[in-house]
Amino acid sequence: MDSFEDNNPFSGTRFIKDDELPEEADTFNATWDDVKPASTSSSAFINNTERTSGLEISKNDHVEEEYPSSKPLPNPRPFMILPVQVTGALKAKDGSHIVYSIKTDSSATQRRYSEFVSLRINLGRLYPTCVVPPLPEKHSIVDYVFSFTKTQRNNHILEQRKRMLQTFLLNVYQHPVLGQSQVFRDFLSRNVSWNEVLANPPISLLPKNILKASPRDPASQEEMDIYTHLPVPSVNLLPKNAYDAESQYFIQQEEDLKTLSQHLANHVSRSNNQLLSTYTRLSSLFSELGAELNALSLPESGLLLACLERTGQACDRSCFSAVDLIHMLIVGVSEPLMELSKFASTMRLVLQYKRIKTIQCVLANDMLSRKTELLELLEQRESEANRLSLAIQETETDPVSLRAQSEESSSGGTSDERPLGFLSPMQHFESNFANDLQDPYLSSSGLNTSGFGPASDEGFAAHDSYEEQSHQQEEQDTNEPPPDDAEGAANTVTNENATLPADDSSNSPKQKTPTSRIAQTIAEFFDKINFAIHGLVDVDNVSTRHSTIGRTKESVAQLERMVKVTKQDAEFADKTVSHEYKRYAENRAETLRSVYSSFATAHENWAKCNLEFWSALSEQMEREATIH
Repeated sequence: MDSFEDNNPFSGTRFIKDDELPEEADTFNATWDDVKPASTSSSAFINNTERTSGLEISKNDHVEEEYPSSKPLPNPRPFMILPVQVTGALKAKDGSHIVYSIKTDSSATQRRYSEFVSLRINLGRLYPTCVVPPLPEKHSIVDYVFSFTKTQRNNHILEQRKRMLQTFLLNVYQHPVLGQSQVFRDFLSRNVSWNEVLANPPISLLPKNILKASPRDPASQEEMDIYTHLPVPSVNLLPKNAYDAESQYFIQQEEDLKTLSQHLANHVSRSNNQLLSTYTRLSSLFSELGAELNALSLPESGLLLACLERTGQACDRSCFSAVDLIHMLIVGVSEPLMELSKFASTMRLVLQYKRIKTIQCVLANDMLSRKTELLELLEQRESEANRLSLAIQETETDPVSLRAQSEESSSGGTSDERPLGFLSPMQHFESNFANDLQDPYLSSSGLNTSGFGPASDEGFAAHDSYEEQSHQQEEQDTNEPPPDDAEGAANTVTNENATLPADDSSNSPKQKTPTSRIAQTIAEFFDKINFAIHGLVDVDNVSTRHSTIGRTKESVAQLERMVKVTKQDAEFADKTVSHEYKRYAENRAETLRSVYSSFATAHENWAKCNLEFWSALSEQMEREATIH
């Protein structure tokens, strides 16, 4: 890479005084007037007053007043053909980079190429629904056309970059929203360091992901809790038929813009480069032929000498006219077409941003509907739980039911058999309540879903396991054979008074062995551990249901705010991007007309120039031949 390339994108700018410049800096100190094309046309969007005024759309039709960060200039800016000029390219004192001199009506400053790049990036982040004009690349097409020395090549690249940087500044200046930006005005001010602009609001307040911010004012801190949880979907998440007719039209425009950008960047650019190479070769051939004819005329005299000298001079003039033609084609055709390709790519990205904002609105509505369904289900389950609890309380206080339960227990019946998987109706409901909370889509949204998963289920599972063990122990006791009178009385006393020591004189069949004592000790140890674990697990099912319903209501409220915010963002993006596309389409049509008008004018002037001096040469040679 050449030494003048800027390899430090975000370092500070060192302003240079004229008396501090080295002698070689004069080579680059050219003004805009020194590089005017021979044609009356200029670059992409700047030719003359009529063309500029025809391109600019009325500000009353635009929606820039909806941007809170855009403020009017202190004084109305006067209408000029070139209100912003890049007047020179100066090499730094240490020779590490180039700074470009910028002159406006009221100030003059110097900026590095990396600062131009930073300006464009941050304007795109501050105004995501606007098409920010493109910048020239670090390498130029001129580098591939001319085969000069390094110094000459650097001069041509700098001149080309100066023209395109001036076009960039003028396009931003004429934009109804970008031209009013405080960041752009700070960039043109010599009293403001660009590093300070980057370190202060609004740029310092921009989020990392611009899709998680408002398109109206991305630096705003309002509704940040909503934008933080806003999903960032893929642009192709929804099928094309899921959009309305207007959105489908813009989706088709995205594809057309991609095709246009690739066609201009590849096919048209390649053809232009081949044409420029051909004219460059033609100019070189005319120069070589003129030199050969001049050398051939040295030993001659008289009429032949004059004929050879005039023909060589005509070849030299054809060489110069070809160079002028190449310059006009570069300035009036190649550079505008290169910018037009970049404009198409930028406009496509803006349309994709608009589509993603629409998808975010659809996703927010979908999450809200799912969360609302879950809340309705939880409330329905809660009402069923309250009804079952009330019915159980009425059953426990009914003397008829209590008498029936005592008769069943005394007769050894199987009243403890439960058809719902050995669960009581209340336990069966609580198990279903826990299962209904498993919604992977909602739990992945990141919106206050803690407590919906394993913790609550473990509480229900531990409670159900404890109840099932109790029922199994009761069934085991019920299924034992009835004891004899004496032994039954002793065993009954033993079972009812488990804490009393066994009588040695009782007729118990077996005494406890050491192995049974060890097993009992181990069982007691695990009972303590089980008790400690149950103390850690929340088995208060009523509180769990209430807290779950409360969290779900909070999530519903948050999603309702998200739906409102995304709907406003989608409407704003639709309105501003539609207007921006209209402005872009008008500029594109005007640019293409201007480009090929310049193409025709350049060839016409080149042909007239060649016809003029070749016709004059032919007439003069015929006149001299007649005289002699």
